[in-house]
Amino acid sequence: MILVVASSNTELQAFDSKDGFRTISIGVGKVAAAAATAKAMVDYHPQAVIGIGTCKSLVDAYTIGDVLVASEVIQYDLDLRLFGLSRAQTFSADRKAVGPLVPELSTYGVPPRFPLVTIGTADMFLTTSKTRMMPYLTEELHVDAVDMESYAIVYVAKAFAIPSLIVRCVSDTSHGHIPKHYDNFLKCASESMKIAVLEILNQTVPSEKSPMIL
Repeated sequence: MILVVASSNTELQAFDSKDGFRTISIGVGKVAAAAATAKAMVDYHPQAVIGIGTCKSLVDAYTIGDVLVASEVIQYDLDLRLFGLSRAQTFSADRKAVGPLVPELSTYGVPPRFPLVTIGTADMFLTTSKTRMMPYLTEELHVDAVDMESYAIVYVAKAFAIPSLIVRCVSDTSHGHIPKHYDNFLKCASESMKIAVLEILNQTVPSEKSPMIL
């Protein structure tokens, strides 16, 4: 069984059990996402966890409706540089530096029409005006898109030794453009993300590192 998580049920509306998915709404923000994803891991013992949802693009290359796949995720609101760490790093329980994380399933073949990007996660809704005041996002961290849950999902998946995948649909462009009819957009976005997920899973070769059985 594949666990698919998102901040809301509207983002999950295209995913159903006949395709081998178990869907869970995990709420908004890193704490809610981490807690709900961890509980779902314990309750359902999935083969893999996939985080989906919307995101804001920080680069001009992507427009509303584009589906992006995370090659890595970071927490861009972390700043412990006074303690000798790089921006977006923190300490683990054993005092090791923890920074960007790689969702394992993104390394096993993603169709070229779904760009591989760096997704930044933070507990804030990032507007275009705020982005202009945070040039380090693109210049230093090389973030392509931002959301509020992906890092938490991948972090929990790694804690449970479960492979993960992050698929996001652009809802806000780098210039601040948004969908005119958001409910219709969410329906289309959910369908587009499901298509991407199925294509990625169908070309994932089962191995010790990627135990996918569909």
